[in-house]
Amino acid sequence: FLSLLEGGEGDFSREGFIEHAMISGILAKSISQYMDPLECNEAYISGNLHDIGKIVLQQHFPEEARQIDLLVSSGSMARDEAEQQVLGMDHGMIGGLLLDQWNIPLVIADGVRFHHKRELSTPHLEIVTATALANEFAKRISLDADLGEFDDFLAKHRDLSSCLKETEFELSASAE
Repeated sequence: FLSLLEGGEGDFSREGFIEHAMISGILAKSISQYMDPLECNEAYISGNLHDIGKIVLQQHFPEEARQIDLLVSSGSMARDEAEQQVLGMDHGMIGGLLLDQWNIPLVIADGVRFHHKRELSTPHLEIVTATALANEFAKRISLDADLGEFDDFLAKHRDLSSCLKETEFELSASAE
């Protein structure tokens, strides 16, 4: 898996990718234990692999990856929107397709595939939601700056609690 990270160009940071993947996996497992404890290991794997489609882009579509980087750096659109415009799909879908090819269980592949498009999700909504939330949390965590108290982290990132409340509401409504 890590050999896929060789030779990244542009805005791609191998160290940043690995740190984000590790944090996302840990957070997805923690979130999943609250929502669906029986699939917390699948959530952990999904969280770790959720951006694997970005590696595919860097390795096999370098020109398209540069176009995407330009659109994002210009501030005209978010990364997943730029990927959709340039490729017709985002890195989550690309990652999900790769995991399908590798015969990874569908619950994990769907967590990767739909982490930016929960509204298109399959019956694996809990894993998708855990992966999506973990991704959002992980984007805001710096191992260097946030290794202090978790309460301090939450105070600094209060807007994440509204994300959790919204998701809890959506999950409880879908269970009815």
